[in-house]
Amino acid sequence: FTGWVKEDRMAEIGYSFSRAYWGQGIATEALDRMLQYCFDTLNLHRVEGQHDASNPASGRVMEKAGMKKEGLLREYGTRIALWTR
Repeated sequence: FTGWVKEDRMAEIGYSFSRAYWGQGIATEALDRMLQYCFDTLNLHRVEGQHDASNPASGRVMEKAGMKKEGLLREYGTRIALWTR
């Protein structure tokens, strides 16, 4: 987790992988399992993730894990896409 608000039952999740592990499905599987844990074990209501909009592959990881794109944070310093599940 990069952030967790227990009272609101929500968390922010993040990940970073070496290029040697890109394109192998590892990030998608890891994110999917973490989301299952968040909802099934921790009983969270919302999990957020963000990625640099210039890295669409990271957005595809979130999409494959069942997250939905909520928007684009244009005034964040860099363009950041916000995803939730």
